[in-house]
Order: sequence, then C-alpha cells, then structure tokens
Amino acid sequence: MPFQTEYAVEFLTNVIKEKNVSNIFDSNVMSQLNFSEKSHLIDFVYNQGLVEMNSLNESMKKMLGHGLEDILIDCMFNQEKCYANDFEWSFHRLLIHLRLTK
Repeated sequence: MPFQTEYAVEFLTNVIKEKNVSNIFDSNVMSQLNFSEKSHLIDFVYNQGLVEMNSLNESMKKMLGHGLEDILIDCMFNQEKCYANDFEWSFHRLLIHLRLTK
C-alpha cells in the first residue's frame, strides 16, 4: 500500500501544493474542518497522489511504501522458511504486489 514513508509525506505535500488544497498534515488546518470536509479532503489528496505516482519510475514508487524486509517478521511456504528476497516486487496503483519466487 502506498504513502507510508517520509518520502510519501513529501510527495503528498507536493501534490497538495500543486493542487492548491488545504494541507492534510497541518493539525491547525484539519482542526477547523468537520468530519465530512476532512474525509473529502483526504480522499482527494489520496486519489490525486495515486494519479501523480503513475508518472514516477519504479524506484521512486518503491520509496512510497515500506520494503518487505522492513515488515516481514516470519514466513513459511510449503514447510520451508522464506525471506524478503524470495519475493518479487511489482507495482499496482492501489497495492504493492509481492510474488513468491521460490
């Protein structure tokens, strides 16, 4: 899933500036909005981020989310231990796909 890293915050901040909308990372701004306004704003920024990230190269897209080595705690497949490097990374605009290559 995208938008989980510090780079992703910078990326979305640039999207916010380009689209000239309220900053979802500014607590003072967000505290002035009701729930519906917050929800609409967050959805807008998220969806614009999805559109904008399609123009990024693969290494930049990878920087929007955590690598499997950061989040994989334990893995077993067909009774064999597996590791982060046993998976292949691929990109989809809504998900990061990992396919076991063993």
